[in-house]
Amino acid sequence: MNRPQQPPPPPPASNRLPEGQRLRVSLSGLAMGSRISARRLAQFCHNLGNSLHAGIDIRRILETESASGASRHRRLLKKMRDQIGDGVSLTESFAQAGGYFPPLACAMVEVGENTGRLERIFRRLAAYYDNVVKTQRDFIAGIAWPVFELLLAIFVIGGFILILGMVWSGEGDPPITFLGLYGTKGFIKYSLVVGSLLTILIGLAVAIYYRVLKLEPILRVLILIPGLGKGLRTIALSRLCWSLAMASDSEMNPRRILSLAVNTTQNGYYTQHLPDMQQAVQDGKSLLAAFQDTGCYPHDFLDVLSIGERAGTVSESMETLAVQYDEKMQHYFKALSAAGGFLVFLIVAGLLVVTILTMAMQYINMLNDAVNI
Repeated sequence: MNRPQQPPPPPPASNRLPEGQRLRVSLSGLAMGSRISARRLAQFCHNLGNSLHAGIDIRRILETESASGASRHRRLLKKMRDQIGDGVSLTESFAQAGGYFPPLACAMVEVGENTGRLERIFRRLAAYYDNVVKTQRDFIAGIAWPVFELLLAIFVIGGFILILGMVWSGEGDPPITFLGLYGTKGFIKYSLVVGSLLTILIGLAVAIYYRVLKLEPILRVLILIPGLGKGLRTIALSRLCWSLAMASDSEMNPRRILSLAVNTTQNGYYTQHLPDMQQAVQDGKSLLAAFQDTGCYPHDFLDVLSIGERAGTVSESMETLAVQYDEKMQHYFKALSAAGGFLVFLIVAGLLVVTILTMAMQYINMLNDAVNI
């Protein structure tokens, strides 16, 4: 008869991070490096949640997971297995993975360990990142054709510039050009401009991916833009409600609950108020008052929190509200995909209009010059 799996020994005090530093480490980018993909992370969380539900030891789970995937993935999971064997908590091993795991996952693992709901946390994370993968796929599908049209228009204009130089055999500039560009020299100038713009866009994407570019200051501005800001707030509030539901159903003190919940929004619009909120609950105010005093949380959130505090069902109330915010988030991403496709279409249309108008004006000028001869 197989003996039941024994849980890993509790972390010794010497290996634990100070209470006030653990979440900050979890939410920092730490070292530069590629981050786990949403698809891989969703599957990883599925496996951890199901294995923990089956009572399998976390070290054995990590050993199994480290047998597949990219070299960095395998190396980090083996390191995490060894750290846990040495008494390090799962929260700390996630935080010390060099930014491989996103801040939300790191913060929620800490919530799971503090509340004893690690299995449930991993299953909810798996569902969340499954949704992220679906959203990314839908967004890409929505803008794929407009982006193809844009690239096609760019190549057609470049080819047009080259052909103008090939067919013109007279002296001076040909009667029709693209903004004064024609031939090989014009094509080189055009390519330099297009290449520079693409380099800037790719550079920004890489800087965001490797966390060189800080997004918090940008999000604080974007969240104030009508339409766009509403969607960003919905995403942040969905994370907040989810983590608040998990953290409230535990013995953590209110300051800790606020720290975990607000930081999972990953949005400076909300996290900038965290010190004042923690001071408020320390002074004896309720969670509702702490959120209300910031002036940045919507009435529906505050109403549900108020009812939850009075009835002693904050966890259940926040979980229900999180589902509602998730549904709103789906509608937002669909709208964002449509808006992105329409924006690319406008860029393509603008390029074509500029090209046609330029050629038409040059043709008209050529006719006027011929009449005046």
